[in-house]
Amino acid sequence: MKVTMRKTDGELLAAISKKDKTAYTQFFNQYCRLLYVKVVGMTRDTTDAEDILQNFWLKLWNEGGDFISCDKNGSARSYIIQHLRFKTMDYFRQQAREIISVEDINLTEEEMLVYSNIMEEMDLNSLFEEIDELLANNSELARSIFWMRINNYPAKEVAGKLSVKIQTVYNKYSESLALVKEHLKTNHPELTKNISMASNQKDSYALIICFLLSSTNL
Repeated sequence: MKVTMRKTDGELLAAISKKDKTAYTQFFNQYCRLLYVKVVGMTRDTTDAEDILQNFWLKLWNEGGDFISCDKNGSARSYIIQHLRFKTMDYFRQQAREIISVEDINLTEEEMLVYSNIMEEMDLNSLFEEIDELLANNSELARSIFWMRINNYPAKEVAGKLSVKIQTVYNKYSESLALVKEHLKTNHPELTKNISMASNQKDSYALIICFLLSSTNL
């Protein structure tokens, strides 16, 4: 009786790079359920998880498996989970770029005026590009912690999802936040105007500038 040897992840990825549909299907079936559970756990949202995973599977087919590394046993499991962890953080970062509608923020008239003044003075997408560039030299871990905390993930949950000590979350977030706050105060002093009035809205992405400048919520 002929025994068919199971291909390693490395062998399947090499075949996928050559547009082998059978290898792609085998790799997908092997990992789809595991990765879905992992990413849903990271995002706490099935729709977000599906978006992230769709991008991953499309990238794998379109670009091949060269971007995925395998361990000494030929398994890609650890690398893929780590890759998706950081892709999830990138997704959070992009979500933070989305300005929610004014109607959804439920501001008072006075706060609405502050909001309008802030948004007139700075394009939020440009601001996030500045922040990305500012933090580019930080580790992926530090950047992930920063964007998760900006997205209102509790420090304890961040520590659990990234498999680090909670003190590491506090320290890395504090360091990144200090850099950002100093950058904004130095390069955009106009944004500090009336900051105390709007700081109670620090959990709204549309007022994230205020949050960054005034946050002590580590």
